[in-house]
Amino acid sequence: MECVIVLMTHSSYVDICDNFVSLLHKNWPDCPFKVVGAVIGENRCIQGIDTIYVDTNEKLTDCIKAVMKEHEADYYMCFLGDAFISSRVCNDQVFALLNEIKEKEANYCKIIPMKKDSNNHYPNNIRNIRKKDVYAHTFVAFIATRIFVETELIGTTDFEFEKKYLEIAASSMDNGVFPDHFVVVKNIFHIIPAIVKGKWDRLALKSLEHNNPEIFFSNRDKLGLRDQCKLIVISMIEGMVPSKSRKKLKKFLSSIGIKFVTDK
Repeated sequence: MECVIVLMTHSSYVDICDNFVSLLHKNWPDCPFKVVGAVIGENRCIQGIDTIYVDTNEKLTDCIKAVMKEHEADYYMCFLGDAFISSRVCNDQVFALLNEIKEKEANYCKIIPMKKDSNNHYPNNIRNIRKKDVYAHTFVAFIATRIFVETELIGTTDFEFEKKYLEIAASSMDNGVFPDHFVVVKNIFHIIPAIVKGKWDRLALKSLEHNNPEIFFSNRDKLGLRDQCKLIVISMIEGMVPSKSRKKLKKFLSSIGIKFVTDK
């Protein structure tokens, strides 16, 4: 089974991707897969991995297209680079995940678990994404087949992709599932999202620095205290509060200055 890891980014985030690669090499030193970076914007390289320059005005989705053109694989494990592998990754768990993805004929699998699954005990590594699941489709970290990339991602932006499925979830009256879309139920990649609008999440950065004192993390600005508090509130709401209640709560919080990407 062939798998290629794709690290996709804009040139303005190459410093963050350098940190991603440092943590990947530390926490997944026996990674059996080819790791390829793909950059849009300016022609810059990511340290420690082969990097493809895509073009100045291309979309992040075109990064995957560029890597697929040069590297044939059954699956593409895609990372945006601003969510970090924070602890040791076990190859046995990764291969078990890929085998289950193959057995269930999954074309897309989000590899960051849903918060609402944290207290559930699933017998498998993955579960189907329900049509009502909010924030179940992400561009931050996922595994996809070539056919999924070609039919769902090429020609659109990462934001449009996420928004499409967010709107489906917010308006769905269907209790069914997407038959070939899955999400992991265990955080086997130990992913910690750490960048918000180009700035460090203070809590995530503190954790990363504490556990990795040998790594120099990019000297970017940190979220202001007000924005950090907003982030904590948003994190508590998204994926945990039922749809109807979430919309009402977001409307109230927006009225006092806490803004959201959507009202869903």
